[in-house]
Parts: sequence; C-alpha cells; structure tokens
Amino acid sequence: MNAKGKRILNKFNICATIVVAFSIYVIFISDYNYLKIVEYDAEIKELKMQIAATRDSFKIYEKKLNALDSDPETLEKVVREEYQMKRKNEDVYIVNEK
Repeated sequence: MNAKGKRILNKFNICATIVVAFSIYVIFISDYNYLKIVEYDAEIKELKMQIAATRDSFKIYEKKLNALDSDPETLEKVVREEYQMKRKNEDVYIVNEK
C-alpha cells in the first residue's frame, strides 16, 4: 500500500474508533443511556397499570359509597352484617353454616 492509502485507512480507523467509543458511551455510560431508558419505560408501564387498577377500585368504592348514601336499606344491611349492630329491642342470633 502506498502512503496515501495508509493515511486514508488511518483516518478511517480513527473515525471508526471515535464512532464506536461514542456509541458505547451513549448506550452504556451516559446519564440517559439506552439501558436506563428501557428500565424507565418498564417502570412507567408498571405504574400506568397500577394507576388503572387504582381507578377501577376507586370506581367500585365510589359506587358503594353512593349506595350507602342514597339507600337506607343498604346502609342498614352493611351495619348489621359487618358491624353486628342491632336495634335496642332486638335479639340477634348468629348461625354458623358448615
């Protein structure tokens, strides 16, 4: 090879080395590297799923609250079943089914 060809090959090697080094820096070392971006995307996806689940449970509890506020029979049922409350002149018998 002549001197001109060696110079061109040497410049190409330097450029290729710089590109490879920059790529490695961007992918693995920098603050916003590809691995962190993938990790953050997975975390965002998980948090969005948690938000959706929380919204669903919020809607369920909101419906229950509205039922308790608007329907006195539902309120009485919940109070009697969950809190074992009774009126003053009542006797309550608890039957355990097997």
